[in-house]
Amino acid sequence: MTISVKVPFAGSRPKKLYINRMIGNNSIMKIWTEENIRVFYEYYGKISDKDLAKWIGAKDYRTIEKRAKFLGLWKSKKFSDEDYKFADDNKFILTTKEISDYLGKSEECVRSYLRKKGFYKNTNNYIWNDEKINILKRDYERGDWNKLLSDLDTNNDATIHGKAYKLGLKRCFYAVTNQEEKFIIDNFYNMSAEEISQILKRPLQKIQRKISRLKLDNNYFQWSEDETNLLKKVYAKYSNHDLQRMFFPNFSEKRISTRAEFFNLKKDYDKNRFKNDDILRLLKKVYVEIGRTPIVKELKKYGLPSSATFKKYFGGYMAACILADIPINNNKIFSRGIYLSKNNDICFSASEVIISDFLYENNIIYKKEVYYKNISSDKRFKNWQLDWLLFDGTVVEFFGLKTAEYLEKMNKKIELCNINDLNLISLYDSDINKLSTVFQKYLLI
Repeated sequence: MTISVKVPFAGSRPKKLYINRMIGNNSIMKIWTEENIRVFYEYYGKISDKDLAKWIGAKDYRTIEKRAKFLGLWKSKKFSDEDYKFADDNKFILTTKEISDYLGKSEECVRSYLRKKGFYKNTNNYIWNDEKINILKRDYERGDWNKLLSDLDTNNDATIHGKAYKLGLKRCFYAVTNQEEKFIIDNFYNMSAEEISQILKRPLQKIQRKISRLKLDNNYFQWSEDETNLLKKVYAKYSNHDLQRMFFPNFSEKRISTRAEFFNLKKDYDKNRFKNDDILRLLKKVYVEIGRTPIVKELKKYGLPSSATFKKYFGGYMAACILADIPINNNKIFSRGIYLSKNNDICFSASEVIISDFLYENNIIYKKEVYYKNISSDKRFKNWQLDWLLFDGTVVEFFGLKTAEYLEKMNKKIELCNINDLNLISLYDSDINKLSTVFQKYLLI
C-alpha cells in the first residue's frame, strides 16, 4: 500500500515523498524466501537486475538494487573513461570476472559493455559445426591458444570467445604448468613479476599469487650451508651453466652468479681457456658463414664465447668486431639500436633480426616495415608501420616492449586488425625459440 505525504521544504515548493508501507501478508518482504535469498547471493552481479528480479518474482528490478545496498553488495553500473579504457585494453588478457573485480563493477555490466563493442559477435561470419564445437569444448579451458586457433582454422579471437561464452566455457588463466612454474622459480630474482606476466601471458595477479604460494618472496629457496660450501669449492673450476647442470639443478645460473658475487668468488682463468687470436678467427669464420655479424644473443648459438668472455679479453664484443675487421651489427641512431639481418633488413632489436633471418632462411617471402595504410583504408591505423607483411597478406608484429604507452598501442593494433579482418600473428619474447611452431604451416608449403 502506498501513501502520499506532503512535506514542506524551506525555501522551495512542497514535494511528495512516497512511503512503501508493509501491511500484513501483502508485505513486499514476502518475496525474500530462503530459496530466493540463496538465488540472490549466487547470481547477483552475474546477471542483470531485471532478470534476477523476474526470477525471484519481484515486480520491480529496483527491489534487487535496494537489497544489494542493504547488504553492502551494491556496485555502481556507471563506467568512467578510465573504466572503459581498462576493459577495452584487457578484454583479450583478463577474464570478465577479473575485469569486474578490478573495476568494482558487476560481471553483467562488463559483459554488456563488451557485447556493445562487438567482442562477443562473430565478425567474420565464421561457421561452427559439430566437429569445431567439440574441439572448442575440449581445448578452450586449458589448451594451447595458438594450437586452438590452428585447429579451428580462424585467427579471430572474438569469434572463439563469443562461442565459448554461449557454451558456458571459461578460459583457465590460472592453470600454471610445471614448465611455467619452473620459469617463475628460475627468473624470480632477475625479472619483475610484471615481466614474467608479459612473457607467460598470464594475469599479473596470478603470477604474484603463484610467487606467494611458492614462498619465493620469503626466501624459501635459500642456500643451505652445505650448498654454499660446495659452491665455494667448485665455482672457480666450472662455468655457471655446468654448475647448474651438475651441482645445483634447483638454482638458476643467475642465482648461482649472484651467490658467488656475495662471497666475491672468481673463476680460475690461470689456464686461459681461450686465446685472443683463436677467438677473432672463429668470429671472422662465423661472419663469413652466416653472411653478417652475429648479434650478442646468437654468440652461443654459433659456438662463440659469451659476451662476458669478449669483455674479459677485448673490453667488449664491439671491440672484438673491430679487431676482427668485421662490421658492428648495432648502430645507434637517436639512441635507438639498429641491426641488420641476413637479408639486409633494418631491424630495431636483436629479436627482430632472429625473426627476419628465420623467414629468409625458410624462403617465406615477406616485406619489412610496410605501412598499414597500404593494406587497409581504416584511418585509425594512422601512420603506423607493421613489422613484416607475408606473401599471403598475413601481418606479423613483434611486441617486445613493456611500457604503458607501448602496451596501449599494441592493444590498439590487435583490436584494429580484428575489426578489419586482417590475419595477425602476434609474437612476443617467449615465441623467439619456437618460431618453427608459430610458422609451421608456411614450412609445409
